[in-house]
Amino acid sequence: GSSVAMGPLTKPQPVRLCRGGECGRCPRPKSAALPAPGAWGGAGPRPVMPAGDSSKQEEQPAGEVELAKSSGGDEVATTLTPSDVATSGSNDPPGPTTAQALYKFWMKWHLPIGLVVMVVFGFLVPVPGEWLGDNTELSTACVVIIFFFSGMKLKTDEVWKALRDWVGVVTGLVLILGVTPLIGYAVREIPLGSDALSNGLALFFAMPTTISSGVVLTGQAKGSKALALFFSVSTNMLATVTAPLFLSLLLRGDGVGSGSIDIVGILWKLLLTVCLPLIVGKLCRWFDFVRHVGRDYSDTIKLLSSLFLVLIPWMKVSQSAAQISSLSGGIIAAVFGVGAATHLVLLALCAALVVPLPLTNAS
Repeated sequence: GSSVAMGPLTKPQPVRLCRGGECGRCPRPKSAALPAPGAWGGAGPRPVMPAGDSSKQEEQPAGEVELAKSSGGDEVATTLTPSDVATSGSNDPPGPTTAQALYKFWMKWHLPIGLVVMVVFGFLVPVPGEWLGDNTELSTACVVIIFFFSGMKLKTDEVWKALRDWVGVVTGLVLILGVTPLIGYAVREIPLGSDALSNGLALFFAMPTTISSGVVLTGQAKGSKALALFFSVSTNMLATVTAPLFLSLLLRGDGVGSGSIDIVGILWKLLLTVCLPLIVGKLCRWFDFVRHVGRDYSDTIKLLSSLFLVLIPWMKVSQSAAQISSLSGGIIAAVFGVGAATHLVLLALCAALVVPLPLTNAS
């Protein structure tokens, strides 16, 4: 409990210490730490008692320390080596339990596991998902809830940080609305045995960011959710102009895409299902209760967002199960292979852009 002075000595000296006031006379310190193993055996400063207590010191072998422990009010002296101190004073936390390890694994991989399970279930058992998709607005409700949760957890500083990264914003818009639609020209020439599949892939690449999954997947990948929200809203609004232009060029002469597109209706639906829930969720952050819920139940909100996300492809696959069943396994594998290979090319392109462009951590 008494103070310890540090200073170089010509020979090892013992130290009398008390374990945080166990003797009943010394005040209990806020924290007590002993020198690391080996610190007393080599050259350099050694712990010594103040000069007033020098009469109580006795010579000890190098690297040992004398501790005064309390036993019924009397001091009992004992001598410990640095290795003993290191062993007895170890405060290493125990490793994670099996339940903790499983919970960590589930929080990291629940979304891809859920997507695979629900897509396979929707294909094998299409009736429930097909009925819900045809007779309810569950798909729209899922989008509304996902963006409400996103707004509820969206911080203002994250929004400004994402918008200030103008290089990342411009790069993302060009890739989403310019580069990926051009890939449709190449993909459309791949022989898949059906013009409907080729045109479908071309349509897929001409479309903007997926509204429902873009934000959730970005958060799962530890990316900037604020930037993902901006891309989801902005690209879907701009695509009302860019997508018809690219589709008219891609599908010219095939009798496809000659109909009209209700731009006003699309924009109105985007405002109601995306922008309005996002703004309402953000405004709710003004209330302390909502902020506490978003912080204390972050994992629960994350799981709920993933649940509402996987319900959407489940219903879509269920509604298309009959058409998918009419295709051969080789054709289905080819379509998935083309989609995966194209995403790898886009990933390599984005990785190459990281080097020359002054992108921030957010983008």
